[in-house]
Formats: sequence, structure tokens, C-alpha cells
Amino acid sequence: MRLISFVVVADLLPGTRELLVEALQGLQSDAGHMPELRMGKASRSGCRYWLHGRQRKAFDGRRPAAQFEELRAAGLLRKLREDNATGTYFAFTPASFRERDAIVQSVPAINSKKMRRARPAQPPSELMSASTRLDVLRGLMEKAKTSLGALIEVSEVQSKAESSAGSGLVYMPRHWWRWRDLKQEDRPLLGAARKSAEKWLEACRVTLALGGPEHLDEFEECQKTVRRMYIRGSNSEGPVSEGLDANARQVREEIEKQFALVDALPSAHEAEELILVPDTNALLQDPDIENWQTGDQKCTIVIVSQVQAELDTKKAGRSKVAEKAASLIRRFKEYARRGDSLEGVPLSGTRYFREVPIRPNMEQAPSWLESSQPDDCILAATLELASHHLSSRVILVTRDRGLQNKARSAECPAIDVEDL
Repeated sequence: MRLISFVVVADLLPGTRELLVEALQGLQSDAGHMPELRMGKASRSGCRYWLHGRQRKAFDGRRPAAQFEELRAAGLLRKLREDNATGTYFAFTPASFRERDAIVQSVPAINSKKMRRARPAQPPSELMSASTRLDVLRGLMEKAKTSLGALIEVSEVQSKAESSAGSGLVYMPRHWWRWRDLKQEDRPLLGAARKSAEKWLEACRVTLALGGPEHLDEFEECQKTVRRMYIRGSNSEGPVSEGLDANARQVREEIEKQFALVDALPSAHEAEELILVPDTNALLQDPDIENWQTGDQKCTIVIVSQVQAELDTKKAGRSKVAEKAASLIRRFKEYARRGDSLEGVPLSGTRYFREVPIRPNMEQAPSWLESSQPDDCILAATLELASHHLSSRVILVTRDRGLQNKARSAECPAIDVEDL
């Protein structure tokens, strides 16, 4: 029996273990007159609870109803009755006292504060300094204009019209001008311009494809002119005119037209908010999302479909990870009872919970993301959310360094769950 007790302890989430110790502190008996636990009605910030029949009737703060459900599912609480006026009544089972003793023995000098992971006193600065998708695009646009302007400044244009002497034939090219070969010292500017322009074009295209696909044709027309500035060679179309100033002006105007297509979308003018998108490992590491340190601003924690699918897969079996995954799913179900979780429901304070059941459109995601990779799907879903909330700070929450680097490549803000 003692061995079984330790297994259950390891499977309980930290917040639930804390609740068990707090509720049973000072109660040494595991038989006889065991007190009942009364759970009040659930509110946005959780449930208050009491030990019915004891002198100490109330505890500080509130607890998520999912934690009581986890204790019941683990066989540590037994539901007795429900009263519409006073709440739900449970009885502690004998196993609950053994679990309490095992927890206390496994963590010396345990108390309610030590049960929780130490959280920072203030939200991480990255939450406030993170750029909105609209600001990211504006920054990429400016870099592209600057690098292309620098390239054009050192470039030279020559005519394509060439005729054979005395032949009487005149060559009439479709595009009249071609770029002269760059000087050796100026060639790095070509690579820099190509890199910044392609990054701008891909980011802008992805955003429009997801948030405003009706504008893609106009975007593509502008893109043709932009690429004529840095795609050079004997078969390239060449510059748009003979004058360098005219080429520089034209490319600036075309890039600004592309940005204007994004800036005109309704989602670029919504009220700004903070949106966190955790991956599966972040949730398993710290499932206590209602206590994440996000500050006083409104914050919506969004669970995307790929994460839901991974949790459903991981919940099978009797491992510690399986128990955590199953507990998270129960917790999400409890949140959904507060309202429509597809629209967003309150957690605690200024934090909200939302579920997105639709998988991202991987065909419109950055070309280097693969639909067969779960992490790539989560990043694609985060980028899709950002494209639908252009004026909000959409941040990926992950401990995976590889995924963090991919997010950086996609100009998507990312943060480690341990910083929350």
C-alpha cells in the first residue's frame, strides 16, 4: 500500500499536491471522525473551500475546481452530496492521509508556498517589449527599403537596345535596360538586399495569405517590381527605368503599397492585447496557467489544436506524463464550463483561456515549416493567430530551444515558460 501511495503522489500536479497538504494539515488521524470538505460554487477565480465541522472553516484564496476533480479521480476524495445553497461535499478517503504523509516526507519542511514553483515578482520584460505582427512587418519593410536603396545607389544601368552596324536591323527588347556588373567591393550589398527583401516578401505574403487572401494578386504585382532590383543576370528583366533615382523611388513605392494592404486589414486596428500560445511541453512543465505571471494587462492563453492532439495522445497509460496530460484535459473541460472556450473564458484576474480547434493552413505558412513536424504546426498556428490579431502581441511559450530559434527566424516572439 505504501508503494502505491508514492506512485499517486508523483502523478498529482504540484498545485493539487499543495491543496491536499493544506486541507489535511494538522489532521493526524486516518480513521474515525474524518471531517468533510465543502467546496463552494465555482467563480471566475476558482472555488473557496472549507473543512466542514472543524474550527478552521475557511482557507485563504480560491482553488481551481479541476484540482478537486483531480483528487477525486485519484481516489483521495469521495463525493458525498451536492447542495444548491451551500456547495458540494466530499469525504477524505484513508488513502488521502497516506498521500499527505508521503508528500511531506518527500519534500522536507513542506508548506503551501514551497509547493508552488517560485515565480518572478514581475512579469518578464519580453511580454511588454514584444512587437505586434504589424510592427514586425513595419520593421522588415524599413530594412528592405534601406538595403535595396543602398544597392541601387552603387548600381549602374545600361541599354539593352543593340544593333549590328550596317544591318538595317534594330533590336527592340521587351525591357530596355539591364544592370551592369557590380564592382567587387559592392557585391556584398547585393546579397544583403536580396536577403532582407525576401524576408520582407515572405512575411508579408504569409500575413496576407492568412489574414487577407483577397489582396494576394495585388501583392504579387508589386513583388515583381521589387525583385527586379536584386535578381540580376543575362536573363533577368532588369531595372524599371534608366535613372537610378527613379528605380529607388519605384521600389520604395511598391513595398509601401504591400504594407498598406496589411495595414488596411480590420485586425490591424483592434484593441491591443497579449496572447500567449504554449506548446505541449510548456503546459506539462507548468500547467498552473491561471497563476502565470502576466501582469495586470489582459492576457489570453490560447491552446491550439496540435497541443490538444498531443495531450490526447500522451494521456494514455499510467506514466507521470500521462497523468499530467489527463489532468490538463480535465482542467480545460472545467474552464469550458464557464462559457464558450472558443471565444474565451475567464481564468483568474486578467487572464483568459481560449481553445482553437482548427489546424493551421500549412500551405500558407513559411515554406520551411513542415506539416509532419508537431513543433512546426504549433509555430504555424501561432503565426496564423498573429495574422488575425495584427495589433496584438502574440507570443509563443516554449522551453524548446530549437522551436525558439525557429520562432526567431519567423519573426515571432517567444518566451520560456519558466520566466512566467
